[in-house]
Amino acid sequence: PGETSTLAPASVRLTQLTDEQRAFIKTLNNELQKFNTFFINSEEDFVMKEMRLEDEYAAVVDPQTGERARGVLPERHRRVLRAFADFHGELVLMEHWVSLNYTALVKILKKHDKRSSSLSLRSPFLVSVLQQPFYSTEVLSGLIVKVERMFRQLSVMTTTGEAGEATGAALEPAAAVAAGGGAGGG
Repeated sequence: PGETSTLAPASVRLTQLTDEQRAFIKTLNNELQKFNTFFINSEEDFVMKEMRLEDEYAAVVDPQTGERARGVLPERHRRVLRAFADFHGELVLMEHWVSLNYTALVKILKKHDKRSSSLSLRSPFLVSVLQQPFYSTEVLSGLIVKVERMFRQLSVMTTTGEAGEATGAALEPAAAVAAGGGAGGG
């Protein structure tokens, strides 16, 4: 009940809402809660995975020289490089998931407001959404920057023959999608 009343404009009292309007608001709040739960759990998993990959990175990169650590085989280096590329892809997919869910909420609310002459929800609900965990992507963005930095360092250490294989397309498709180029890369 408390959550529902915050979504209705100040001029509309909860008691003035129809059963259908209450049900719609309750459904929106339930879906928003699902978004938040999924995002928070995923973000925790990402932080833990990044910590494990950082340990792998530390084992492969010599901290003094920034080069491949002594005794690290090229196969292990490629495996770690691939793990960073895969993880970067997961992070970018989560960024897209956030954008898609926000866009879906905007469209649902726009359609609701267009069809409902008595109750406009878009503005108050979207103000609420901007404060939600799933819309707060600072940690996710920080992880992406950190993973890209470590990936580039690992890529620099790859020999010329391996570079085309291991790094040639690893981050480029994700970057093209992030830039709006679509899955095909433009």
